Amino acid sequence: MSVTFHTYLLQEAHILILRDWWEFLSPAPTTLSLYVGEDPAIRAAAEAFADEVGVTLRILDTVGLKRVATGETELLSAQFEASEDEWNVVVRLDTYCYRDGNDGWFSDLLTMMEQDEYLYFTSSTRAYRDDVALPGTPYLKTQRESNNCAVFRRDEWLKIQRDYAEWRDPSNKFYVEAAVERHAHQTGRFGLRRQQGRDWRVFHTQVWDGRMAQVRDDFRAGVDIASFAKTFEDGLRYKWERYYQWPKPPWHERARIRFGAWRREVLMGQKRPDPHGFLRE
Repeated sequence: MSVTFHTYLLQEAHILILRDWWEFLSPAPTTLSLYVGEDPAIRAAAEAFADEVGVTLRILDTVGLKRVATGETELLSAQFEASEDEWNVVVRLDTYCYRDGNDGWFSDLLTMMEQDEYLYFTSSTRAYRDDVALPGTPYLKTQRESNNCAVFRRDEWLKIQRDYAEWRDPSNKFYVEAAVERHAHQTGRFGLRRQQGRDWRVFHTQVWDGRMAQVRDDFRAGVDIASFAKTFEDGLRYKWERYYQWPKPPWHERARIRFGAWRREVLMGQKRPDPHGFLRE
């Protein structure tokens, strides 16, 4: 089975996380589609990794942080256009993965998606309140999607982006995710999400600095996993609640932040922002 894996490799250190993904997915992808950072050492590290694992490497361009932050639609669309495979995996390398056993889970997932015509697979967050568990499986059906970890059919993803192009805002990094969610809501289709747990998990960390190695080690060792995964994603609003091992501010700063949110929502009548909501209305 041929699968293309799409990501940005902006730091040489993230080869470690990329290697984790190659061990996590079973079978491993056959093509690695990359945008690489501006340091020539990053491209060299990508080439060495591809040689090591025997994957076809496709480097589309060299990019900086600003282009990644504002050009999600353009960059990801180019990756999907260049793909020659039906199945495509999208991952951001501040999203960590781990499994204990569960060999062949990825090929089983693709079979399930094909048989039951699920629109996509997504992970990296806890479940949402509207997600529905599928009895006898570790999966839930969902109409939420995150490009921190997602699986799509190439042609279907490209069609969705074309169909909702009239809402396109190139500066909005959430556009491509929100277009998928709007399509799911309007057509009554669903994606899949897998239950997070001790033997299989994918968490978005927002870690891009020197903490990466320690956070990865704790994540893989299962530190605080049970408490982190026990609630719903849409019940959370602060970074220290949403992201694994995000540094928690002192209590007095948390109190100030919470009071500010209460003041905006209750006294000033401002709605809590939903980055995807502009396409779900």
